[in-house]
Amino acid sequence: MPFFRLAVPAVFLAALAACTDVVIDPPEVATCKAAVSAAAGTGGTPALVSNESLIDGRLVTLQDSATGTNWNCILDASGAVEQVDIAS
Repeated sequence: MPFFRLAVPAVFLAALAACTDVVIDPPEVATCKAAVSAAAGTGGTPALVSNESLIDGRLVTLQDSATGTNWNCILDASGAVEQVDIAS
C-alpha cells in the first residue's frame, strides 16, 4: 500500500508536467511582439520566425497569425525598438 500512495502522485505530477509546456519569450521577442501587434493592427498574434544578433542590436522576424505577413523588428543594443516594418 505505501508504494501505491507514492506512485499515484508521482504519475499525476509527471502527466501534469507533460501537459504544461510553457515557453516564455525572451525580452527582445516580447518587445517586438508588442510593437508588431501595434503596427499590424490586425488583432493577430505574432509568432517568432527568427531572432538574430546584429553588430549593435537584434533583428527579430515575426509572422502575423491573422495575415501571414512577416515583420522585421530591429532593436538597438539596449533593447529599444528602432524600426518595425514589413519584411521583404
